Amino acid sequence: PTFYVHPARATIVDASASGISNLSVLYRGKPVGPKSVTTLRLYFWNDGKLPIRRADVLEQIFLGVEPPSVLLDARILKVSREVTGLRLGPFEGSTKNLVTLNFEILDHHDGAAIQLIYAGPPESTVLIGGVTVGAKEVNLVRSSAPGLFQKKTPLEIAKMSQYLLKQGMLVIALTFTILLYVLFSLRLRRPDFPWLRSGILISAVVVLLVTASFGGYAYFRMSNAFTPGVPTWIWQDD
Repeated sequence: PTFYVHPARATIVDASASGISNLSVLYRGKPVGPKSVTTLRLYFWNDGKLPIRRADVLEQIFLGVEPPSVLLDARILKVSREVTGLRLGPFEGSTKNLVTLNFEILDHHDGAAIQLIYAGPPESTVLIGGVTVGAKEVNLVRSSAPGLFQKKTPLEIAKMSQYLLKQGMLVIALTFTILLYVLFSLRLRRPDFPWLRSGILISAVVVLLVTASFGGYAYFRMSNAFTPGVPTWIWQDD
């Protein structure tokens, strides 16, 4: 079983912000105190080739947040297939900061998108654990996105990615223009050089190939940096 915690978290209530002293957040009718309220999204799926059945779970799979943060709500946003029987349940123990993740069977790439809402610092640690047959612990994959993007929302990431891609294309186009200018200047001064015409054509083809390769590589890198192995059918768009 594999987990991925999305690096972008949304702050619902910011306790450090001024002007919210008259705002009270209640959880089951009781105030949560002067704490921020944050939501995060994580993904759980079977990344192995063999199916995982309920009987294969040796130690209960669980997830939650580390104290002193308080887990307020946990819900499944999307499942790959209803037949998996994926559901959340209470954790057997004294802590209320954890929930269990239960299922009947998980085939290859079966899984779910899960949302946690908690009261505490936005950077609170996510707790994940459990043991299944053939795996001593759950596998936690991490984002390979550059540090510049780590704490950005998906919308901000998309805008920044488009901006960087446009800037890269602009640099390539500028380089191509300068190259054409140099070749045309040489042709005007030395028209007896027959290789100049073919040189212009070859340069144009090379630049087009480089541009297409750069665009494809950038799209691939940014797509996979924020969805490292997460099956597309459980990925939850904003």
